[in-house]
Amino acid sequence: MISKFIETKGVNKMISEFIEIEGVKYKRVDEEKNERIPVIVTTEGSGVFFGRIKNESEANNNPVVVQDCHMCVYWDRGVKGVLGLASRGPGDASKISGGGNTYRLHNVTAVATISEDAAKKWESKPWGQ
Repeated sequence: MISKFIETKGVNKMISEFIEIEGVKYKRVDEEKNERIPVIVTTEGSGVFFGRIKNESEANNNPVVVQDCHMCVYWDRGVKGVLGLASRGPGDASKISGGGNTYRLHNVTAVATISEDAAKKWESKPWGQ
């Protein structure tokens, strides 16, 4: 685990750059560096999208503004549904649209933070490219 020390009011504290939840490592986001949080967003129309949001409070908005947005058009059986897309990312036979644009997603039913490993799979699987 990568860590760094900061000084707050004369007290040294160790701050981890990652947080681990149930065995999955999530990178802490530095908003001052304009880093974005990778998320899966589902909508009432059965849409499943991947992208990055500015901060955790953005997940509570409707519409949710998602940058570098990708849509999952099809996922293979090995993915095991939306929760599999969130925890492991898309499989080899999944069809993921290309990304790069910012979208406002309306009628949101869920927003799930995903690991950087899963995010890399979403970003590396553009369909037809």
